Amino acid sequence: MAADDPFVGPLHLQAFLGECPEELVEVITGSVEHPVSHCFGLSCTCKPSVVTRVLDEASKSDDPRARRIAQDHIARIEKHHMKRRTPSGFHPSMRPKSTPQLPCKLFAIETNEEDGVVRGFCRRCERLFVLFDMALYWGIKRDTEQPSETWPYGCVCGGHGFEVGLGFDYTDDAIDANDFHTITIALKCAACGKVAVILDEEG
Repeated sequence: MAADDPFVGPLHLQAFLGECPEELVEVITGSVEHPVSHCFGLSCTCKPSVVTRVLDEASKSDDPRARRIAQDHIARIEKHHMKRRTPSGFHPSMRPKSTPQLPCKLFAIETNEEDGVVRGFCRRCERLFVLFDMALYWGIKRDTEQPSETWPYGCVCGGHGFEVGLGFDYTDDAIDANDFHTITIALKCAACGKVAVILDEEG
């Protein structure tokens, strides 16, 4: 991939895409019949998101109303995480905030095959990554505006932690990084090493 290559994956994921492990590249390119022009590995910096930083600052505000609203939002987010942890059976590792951290490459995966949704959650900080959403990528409308419910994806060995590889193919007339023709998602189980493609979609 050239340094000035504009087609470096969807805009919302670009900051988290890097070199793809060779095993995942091989399964992505070897399991599909269409070309794959770009392969990336997913990693999380485990830094607080803008929303998290804003809510944290607002929760310490001198304004009682702003503080209460922020604390309510934080409580709802934590409630969502607690609800989601139960079925997938994982908990993020906890470490002092002052401890330097390398990028995390281990993710829990949740899917909804009917709605065409794949989401990844960092196993260390629980940050959400929308890896694929048919409505977002292909503009297909759903009957409801509510986000699709997703369910934990598990390996046949029982593992729930995965390295993630994403393959994209851009046609010659692609207009920007979001205008990819196909997307392929492959996982490598951290427990047993099994590698498999879980999604291959054409727009």
